Amino acid sequence: MIYEEITTGVIKENITCNITCEEGNYRFPGIPPGTYRIGAYTGGYTRDIGVFGAVQTGIGANLTAYTLPDTLKPEYGAHPWGVSVYLRLRLRSAE
Repeated sequence: MIYEEITTGVIKENITCNITCEEGNYRFPGIPPGTYRIGAYTGGYTRDIGVFGAVQTGIGANLTAYTLPDTLKPEYGAHPWGVSVYLRLRLRSAE
């Protein structure tokens, strides 16, 4: 496989580029090629806030924590996590 740099990339403190080959495989500088097992653990809550016509609404949030191998920690941090906040719109069934 021949890898070449592409213009899109990950921006951190310094700009780095993703590297890809003609098969579409990516390689990231600083991360050895390989298969990695990453775990994602998500918990969340949604609160119904009202019904408007045929639409039931709710607002909620999720918190996700990740486990990853030591090889990836220099790039992603020792304890990566993420939060999402959302508005749910759900059609009510005809009763």
